[in-house]
Amino acid sequence: MSNKRRILNWIFLIFLIIYLLGGILLMFFQRSFIYFPSTSVYQGLKEMMIDAKDAKLKIIVLNEGHDDAILYFGGNAEAVDAYQQEFSQYFNNYTIYLVNYRGYGGSTGKPNENALYEDALLVYDKLKIKHKNIAIIGRSLGSGVATYVASKRDIKKLILVTPFDSFEEIAKKQFPIYPIKFMLFDRYDSIDRAEEIKARTLILMARNDILVPNENSIRLYAAFDPLKVHKQIFEGFGHNDIQLATQYYSTMEGFLNREITLDFNELNSDLSEADIVTKYKKIKFSCGNERSAIAERYCYADIDRFNGTDARLIVFFFDKNKLVEVKIDLEPGDNHKFLIDRYTQEFGSALIVPKPQNGVQLIGWVLKDGQIVTSLQSDPKQDMFLWISSRKNIE
Repeated sequence: MSNKRRILNWIFLIFLIIYLLGGILLMFFQRSFIYFPSTSVYQGLKEMMIDAKDAKLKIIVLNEGHDDAILYFGGNAEAVDAYQQEFSQYFNNYTIYLVNYRGYGGSTGKPNENALYEDALLVYDKLKIKHKNIAIIGRSLGSGVATYVASKRDIKKLILVTPFDSFEEIAKKQFPIYPIKFMLFDRYDSIDRAEEIKARTLILMARNDILVPNENSIRLYAAFDPLKVHKQIFEGFGHNDIQLATQYYSTMEGFLNREITLDFNELNSDLSEADIVTKYKKIKFSCGNERSAIAERYCYADIDRFNGTDARLIVFFFDKNKLVEVKIDLEPGDNHKFLIDRYTQEFGSALIVPKPQNGVQLIGWVLKDGQIVTSLQSDPKQDMFLWISSRKNIE
C-alpha cells in the first residue's frame, strides 16, 4: 500500500471517528440542545403550584377572577413571566396562566416531550373546572405542547407563535449529515395531529425567522382545516423578537375577542352605526356603502362565535344611519338543530317568510319588533344563516 493511500485511509478514519463521536454526543446530549431552563424575571407575582408526576409545576397567574382564561406555553429558553405586563394589558378580560415547564422558573423535575404533554393536560384539566373557556397560546417549543393539548381537549381558540411542523424537520436542517429520524427522543410532531384539532387557530410567523423557517410554519398551516385556520406574517422580525412587532399583541387580542352576544329584543331602528361599533368595540368592523338593495351602508366583521354558536361573519345594515337589518353566517355543524330548538322554544313555531330581495322563501320566527329568519337545512354539514330585521315587516 502506497504512502498516499495510507494517508487517505487515516484521514477517512479520523473523519469517521469524528462523525461517530459527534453523532454519539448529539444523541445522548440532545436534550441539552433542546431545553434551556430559564429563571423567573419578576418576583412577587401571583403563583399556583400543581403537583405533577415526579415534579411540582409553578404557574404564574395574572388577572384573576374571569370566566375565560388563557393558558400560555413558552419557548425552550423563555422566562414566561418576562411579558406579564403586556399579557395583563392586552388580555385584561382573561385570567392568564403562564406555565413554567418542569425545570423552568421554579418548577422542579427535568423536561422531556412526554412529561411536558402530561403536565400540560394536567394543568388544563385542573383549570377547566374554574373557567368557562380556555384559549391556548404556544410559542416555538410551546406550539408543540399547545397542539397536543388542542388535539386531546375541546379547545375553542388556539394561537401558535413561530410554530414548527415537527421538531424532526427542524433538526434535519440543523444536522443534515446525521440520520435524525432514528436519533431523536423528542419529536413534537404537530403536523401529524393538525387534522385532529377542531379549534379555530391563528398562526403568527416572523418573516426573518432563521430558527423555524417560514416553510416549516406554512407546512403546518396547510395541514389544518382551511376554514378554521388563519396566519399572519410580521415583516422585519425574527424568531426571538416577533413580540416587538407593533400588531403582535393586538392581533392575538382581536382573534380571541371575535365573539358577539346579541339580544334580539334589543335590536331597534334607533341604533346608529356608531352605537353598534361602540357596543362591540372589541370586534374589528369594516364599514362602507352597500351596493345592493338592502340598505345604504353596512358594517361587517369576521367573527368566530355568535350567541354561543360557531359563526363566520356578521353584517349590520343601515339606512339614514339607522339599523335596519343584521345578517349572521353560521358555520356548518351539528349545533344547528340545538339553535333551531332554542328559538322555537323562545319565540314559538316558525313561519314561512318571503324575502323579496332575492325571492327566496325562508323559515323564520316573528319577533315583537321585526323578524328573525333562518334557513333550515336537514344536513348539518350545510351552512345556516340568521337574518334579523329591525323593520316592523320585511317588505
